[in-house]
Amino acid sequence: MKDYKGHISININKQIIKYGVYYLIAITILCFFNFSDDLLSRIAFDVGLKGNERLPNVIAYIFYVMAGIVVTITLALIMPDKKKEATKNYDRDIESNPENIMVYFKRGYTYSELGNYQDAIKDFTKIIELDPENVGAYFNRGFAYDKLSNYQQAIVDYNKVIELDDEDKGAYYNRGRAYYNLGNYQQAINDYARAITLDPEYAPAYCNRGYAFEKLGHEQLAIKDYKAAARLGNIWAQDK
Repeated sequence: MKDYKGHISININKQIIKYGVYYLIAITILCFFNFSDDLLSRIAFDVGLKGNERLPNVIAYIFYVMAGIVVTITLALIMPDKKKEATKNYDRDIESNPENIMVYFKRGYTYSELGNYQDAIKDFTKIIELDPENVGAYFNRGFAYDKLSNYQQAIVDYNKVIELDDEDKGAYYNRGRAYYNLGNYQQAINDYARAITLDPEYAPAYCNRGYAFEKLGHEQLAIKDYKAAARLGNIWAQDK
């Protein structure tokens, strides 16, 4: 009788390597594009999810960390100088056309990526002065306030986003995070719930709602949300 153990082991290892490489590439692309909604990121997310489904949690986590290292090193070595040069170009564009909303937006977004949130806030505020109903400016200014731990002001901006577009799941999610950071766990749960209603496959919202339930001592509800997030590919929930 033939012994197939060695053959099976080799096949399993090949599968792990194959899907691990898929996962590494996909997560790297997602990190570069900040998990945005563009086509490339959506394709990468689908590939990464398939890889994640076929990998043991520990190995998936290792590949996730590897992707983070690749992105961090690349960004540290290459991107800052390019982005700083870009802001100089935007400066010149604004000098020639001081009411160009798109240039303010691009410069503000670049400032945020560089961690210069104060200048980002100034640019998004300028956009709001020029266009008081610009949803993107409120959203990104709220994000910048959030990064500066000014959660109350972030909530004010997310409130405005929701007032202008009450189906913006990102605004509910980010406002939920701000409420969570302020210790208002029930309000955070309400916002995560609204985000999930708008997008039933919004994995981070399930995971973060689980954190809030856990803070309030609702262990079973937290576990239910962690399981939902894990099924949708959220790597942090898989360790819960």
